[in-house]
Amino acid sequence: MTKERLSSFRGPQAAKEAPAADLSNASYLHHVLVCREDALFMELGGEMRRAGKDGVFAAWMYGHSDLVQAAALAYAERLASEQFLQVIGKADPNLRPVLERVYRLYAVDCIETALGWFAVSDAGLPRDVVKAIPAEARRLCRDLAPESVGLAEAFGLTDAMLSAPIARDWISYNQYDNRGELTTD
Repeated sequence: MTKERLSSFRGPQAAKEAPAADLSNASYLHHVLVCREDALFMELGGEMRRAGKDGVFAAWMYGHSDLVQAAALAYAERLASEQFLQVIGKADPNLRPVLERVYRLYAVDCIETALGWFAVSDAGLPRDVVKAIPAEARRLCRDLAPESVGLAEAFGLTDAMLSAPIARDWISYNQYDNRGELTTD
């Protein structure tokens, strides 16, 4: 996925004018995810150019595999963010408030997971925003807690799905070749 994205990457997608730094603004959160993806693909493209045609394989597989994985994750997170925002825009107006909070939790979690990267990069995340991310994630979790049962039920997971062998004890389940959850029961 990263290789295909890199081959189609034509430079930063982020708007030149960033929305105001506001963790309650979905446009700002999406902008931050786009900026991270842009920065990582710019860095990855530069590394592959420096490696040259003969050194690309070694650079990709050995020298910069962490960067490749980070770029792939940033790409996937940005795509999910984009799709999520489209769904919110088309959703029943009564559902939008909870979907917007779930979206903000998703985006804040993506940013929090990459907080170290944001803290040392030039991705345009102000220091006060970096410091506010963990508290915002906790606040969003607390705010969504009353909706959690309804959100979980909205996925339509059946009891059979929830009692699949991997759902009961995934650590033990993965200790042997289980041939994709085939059971003899």
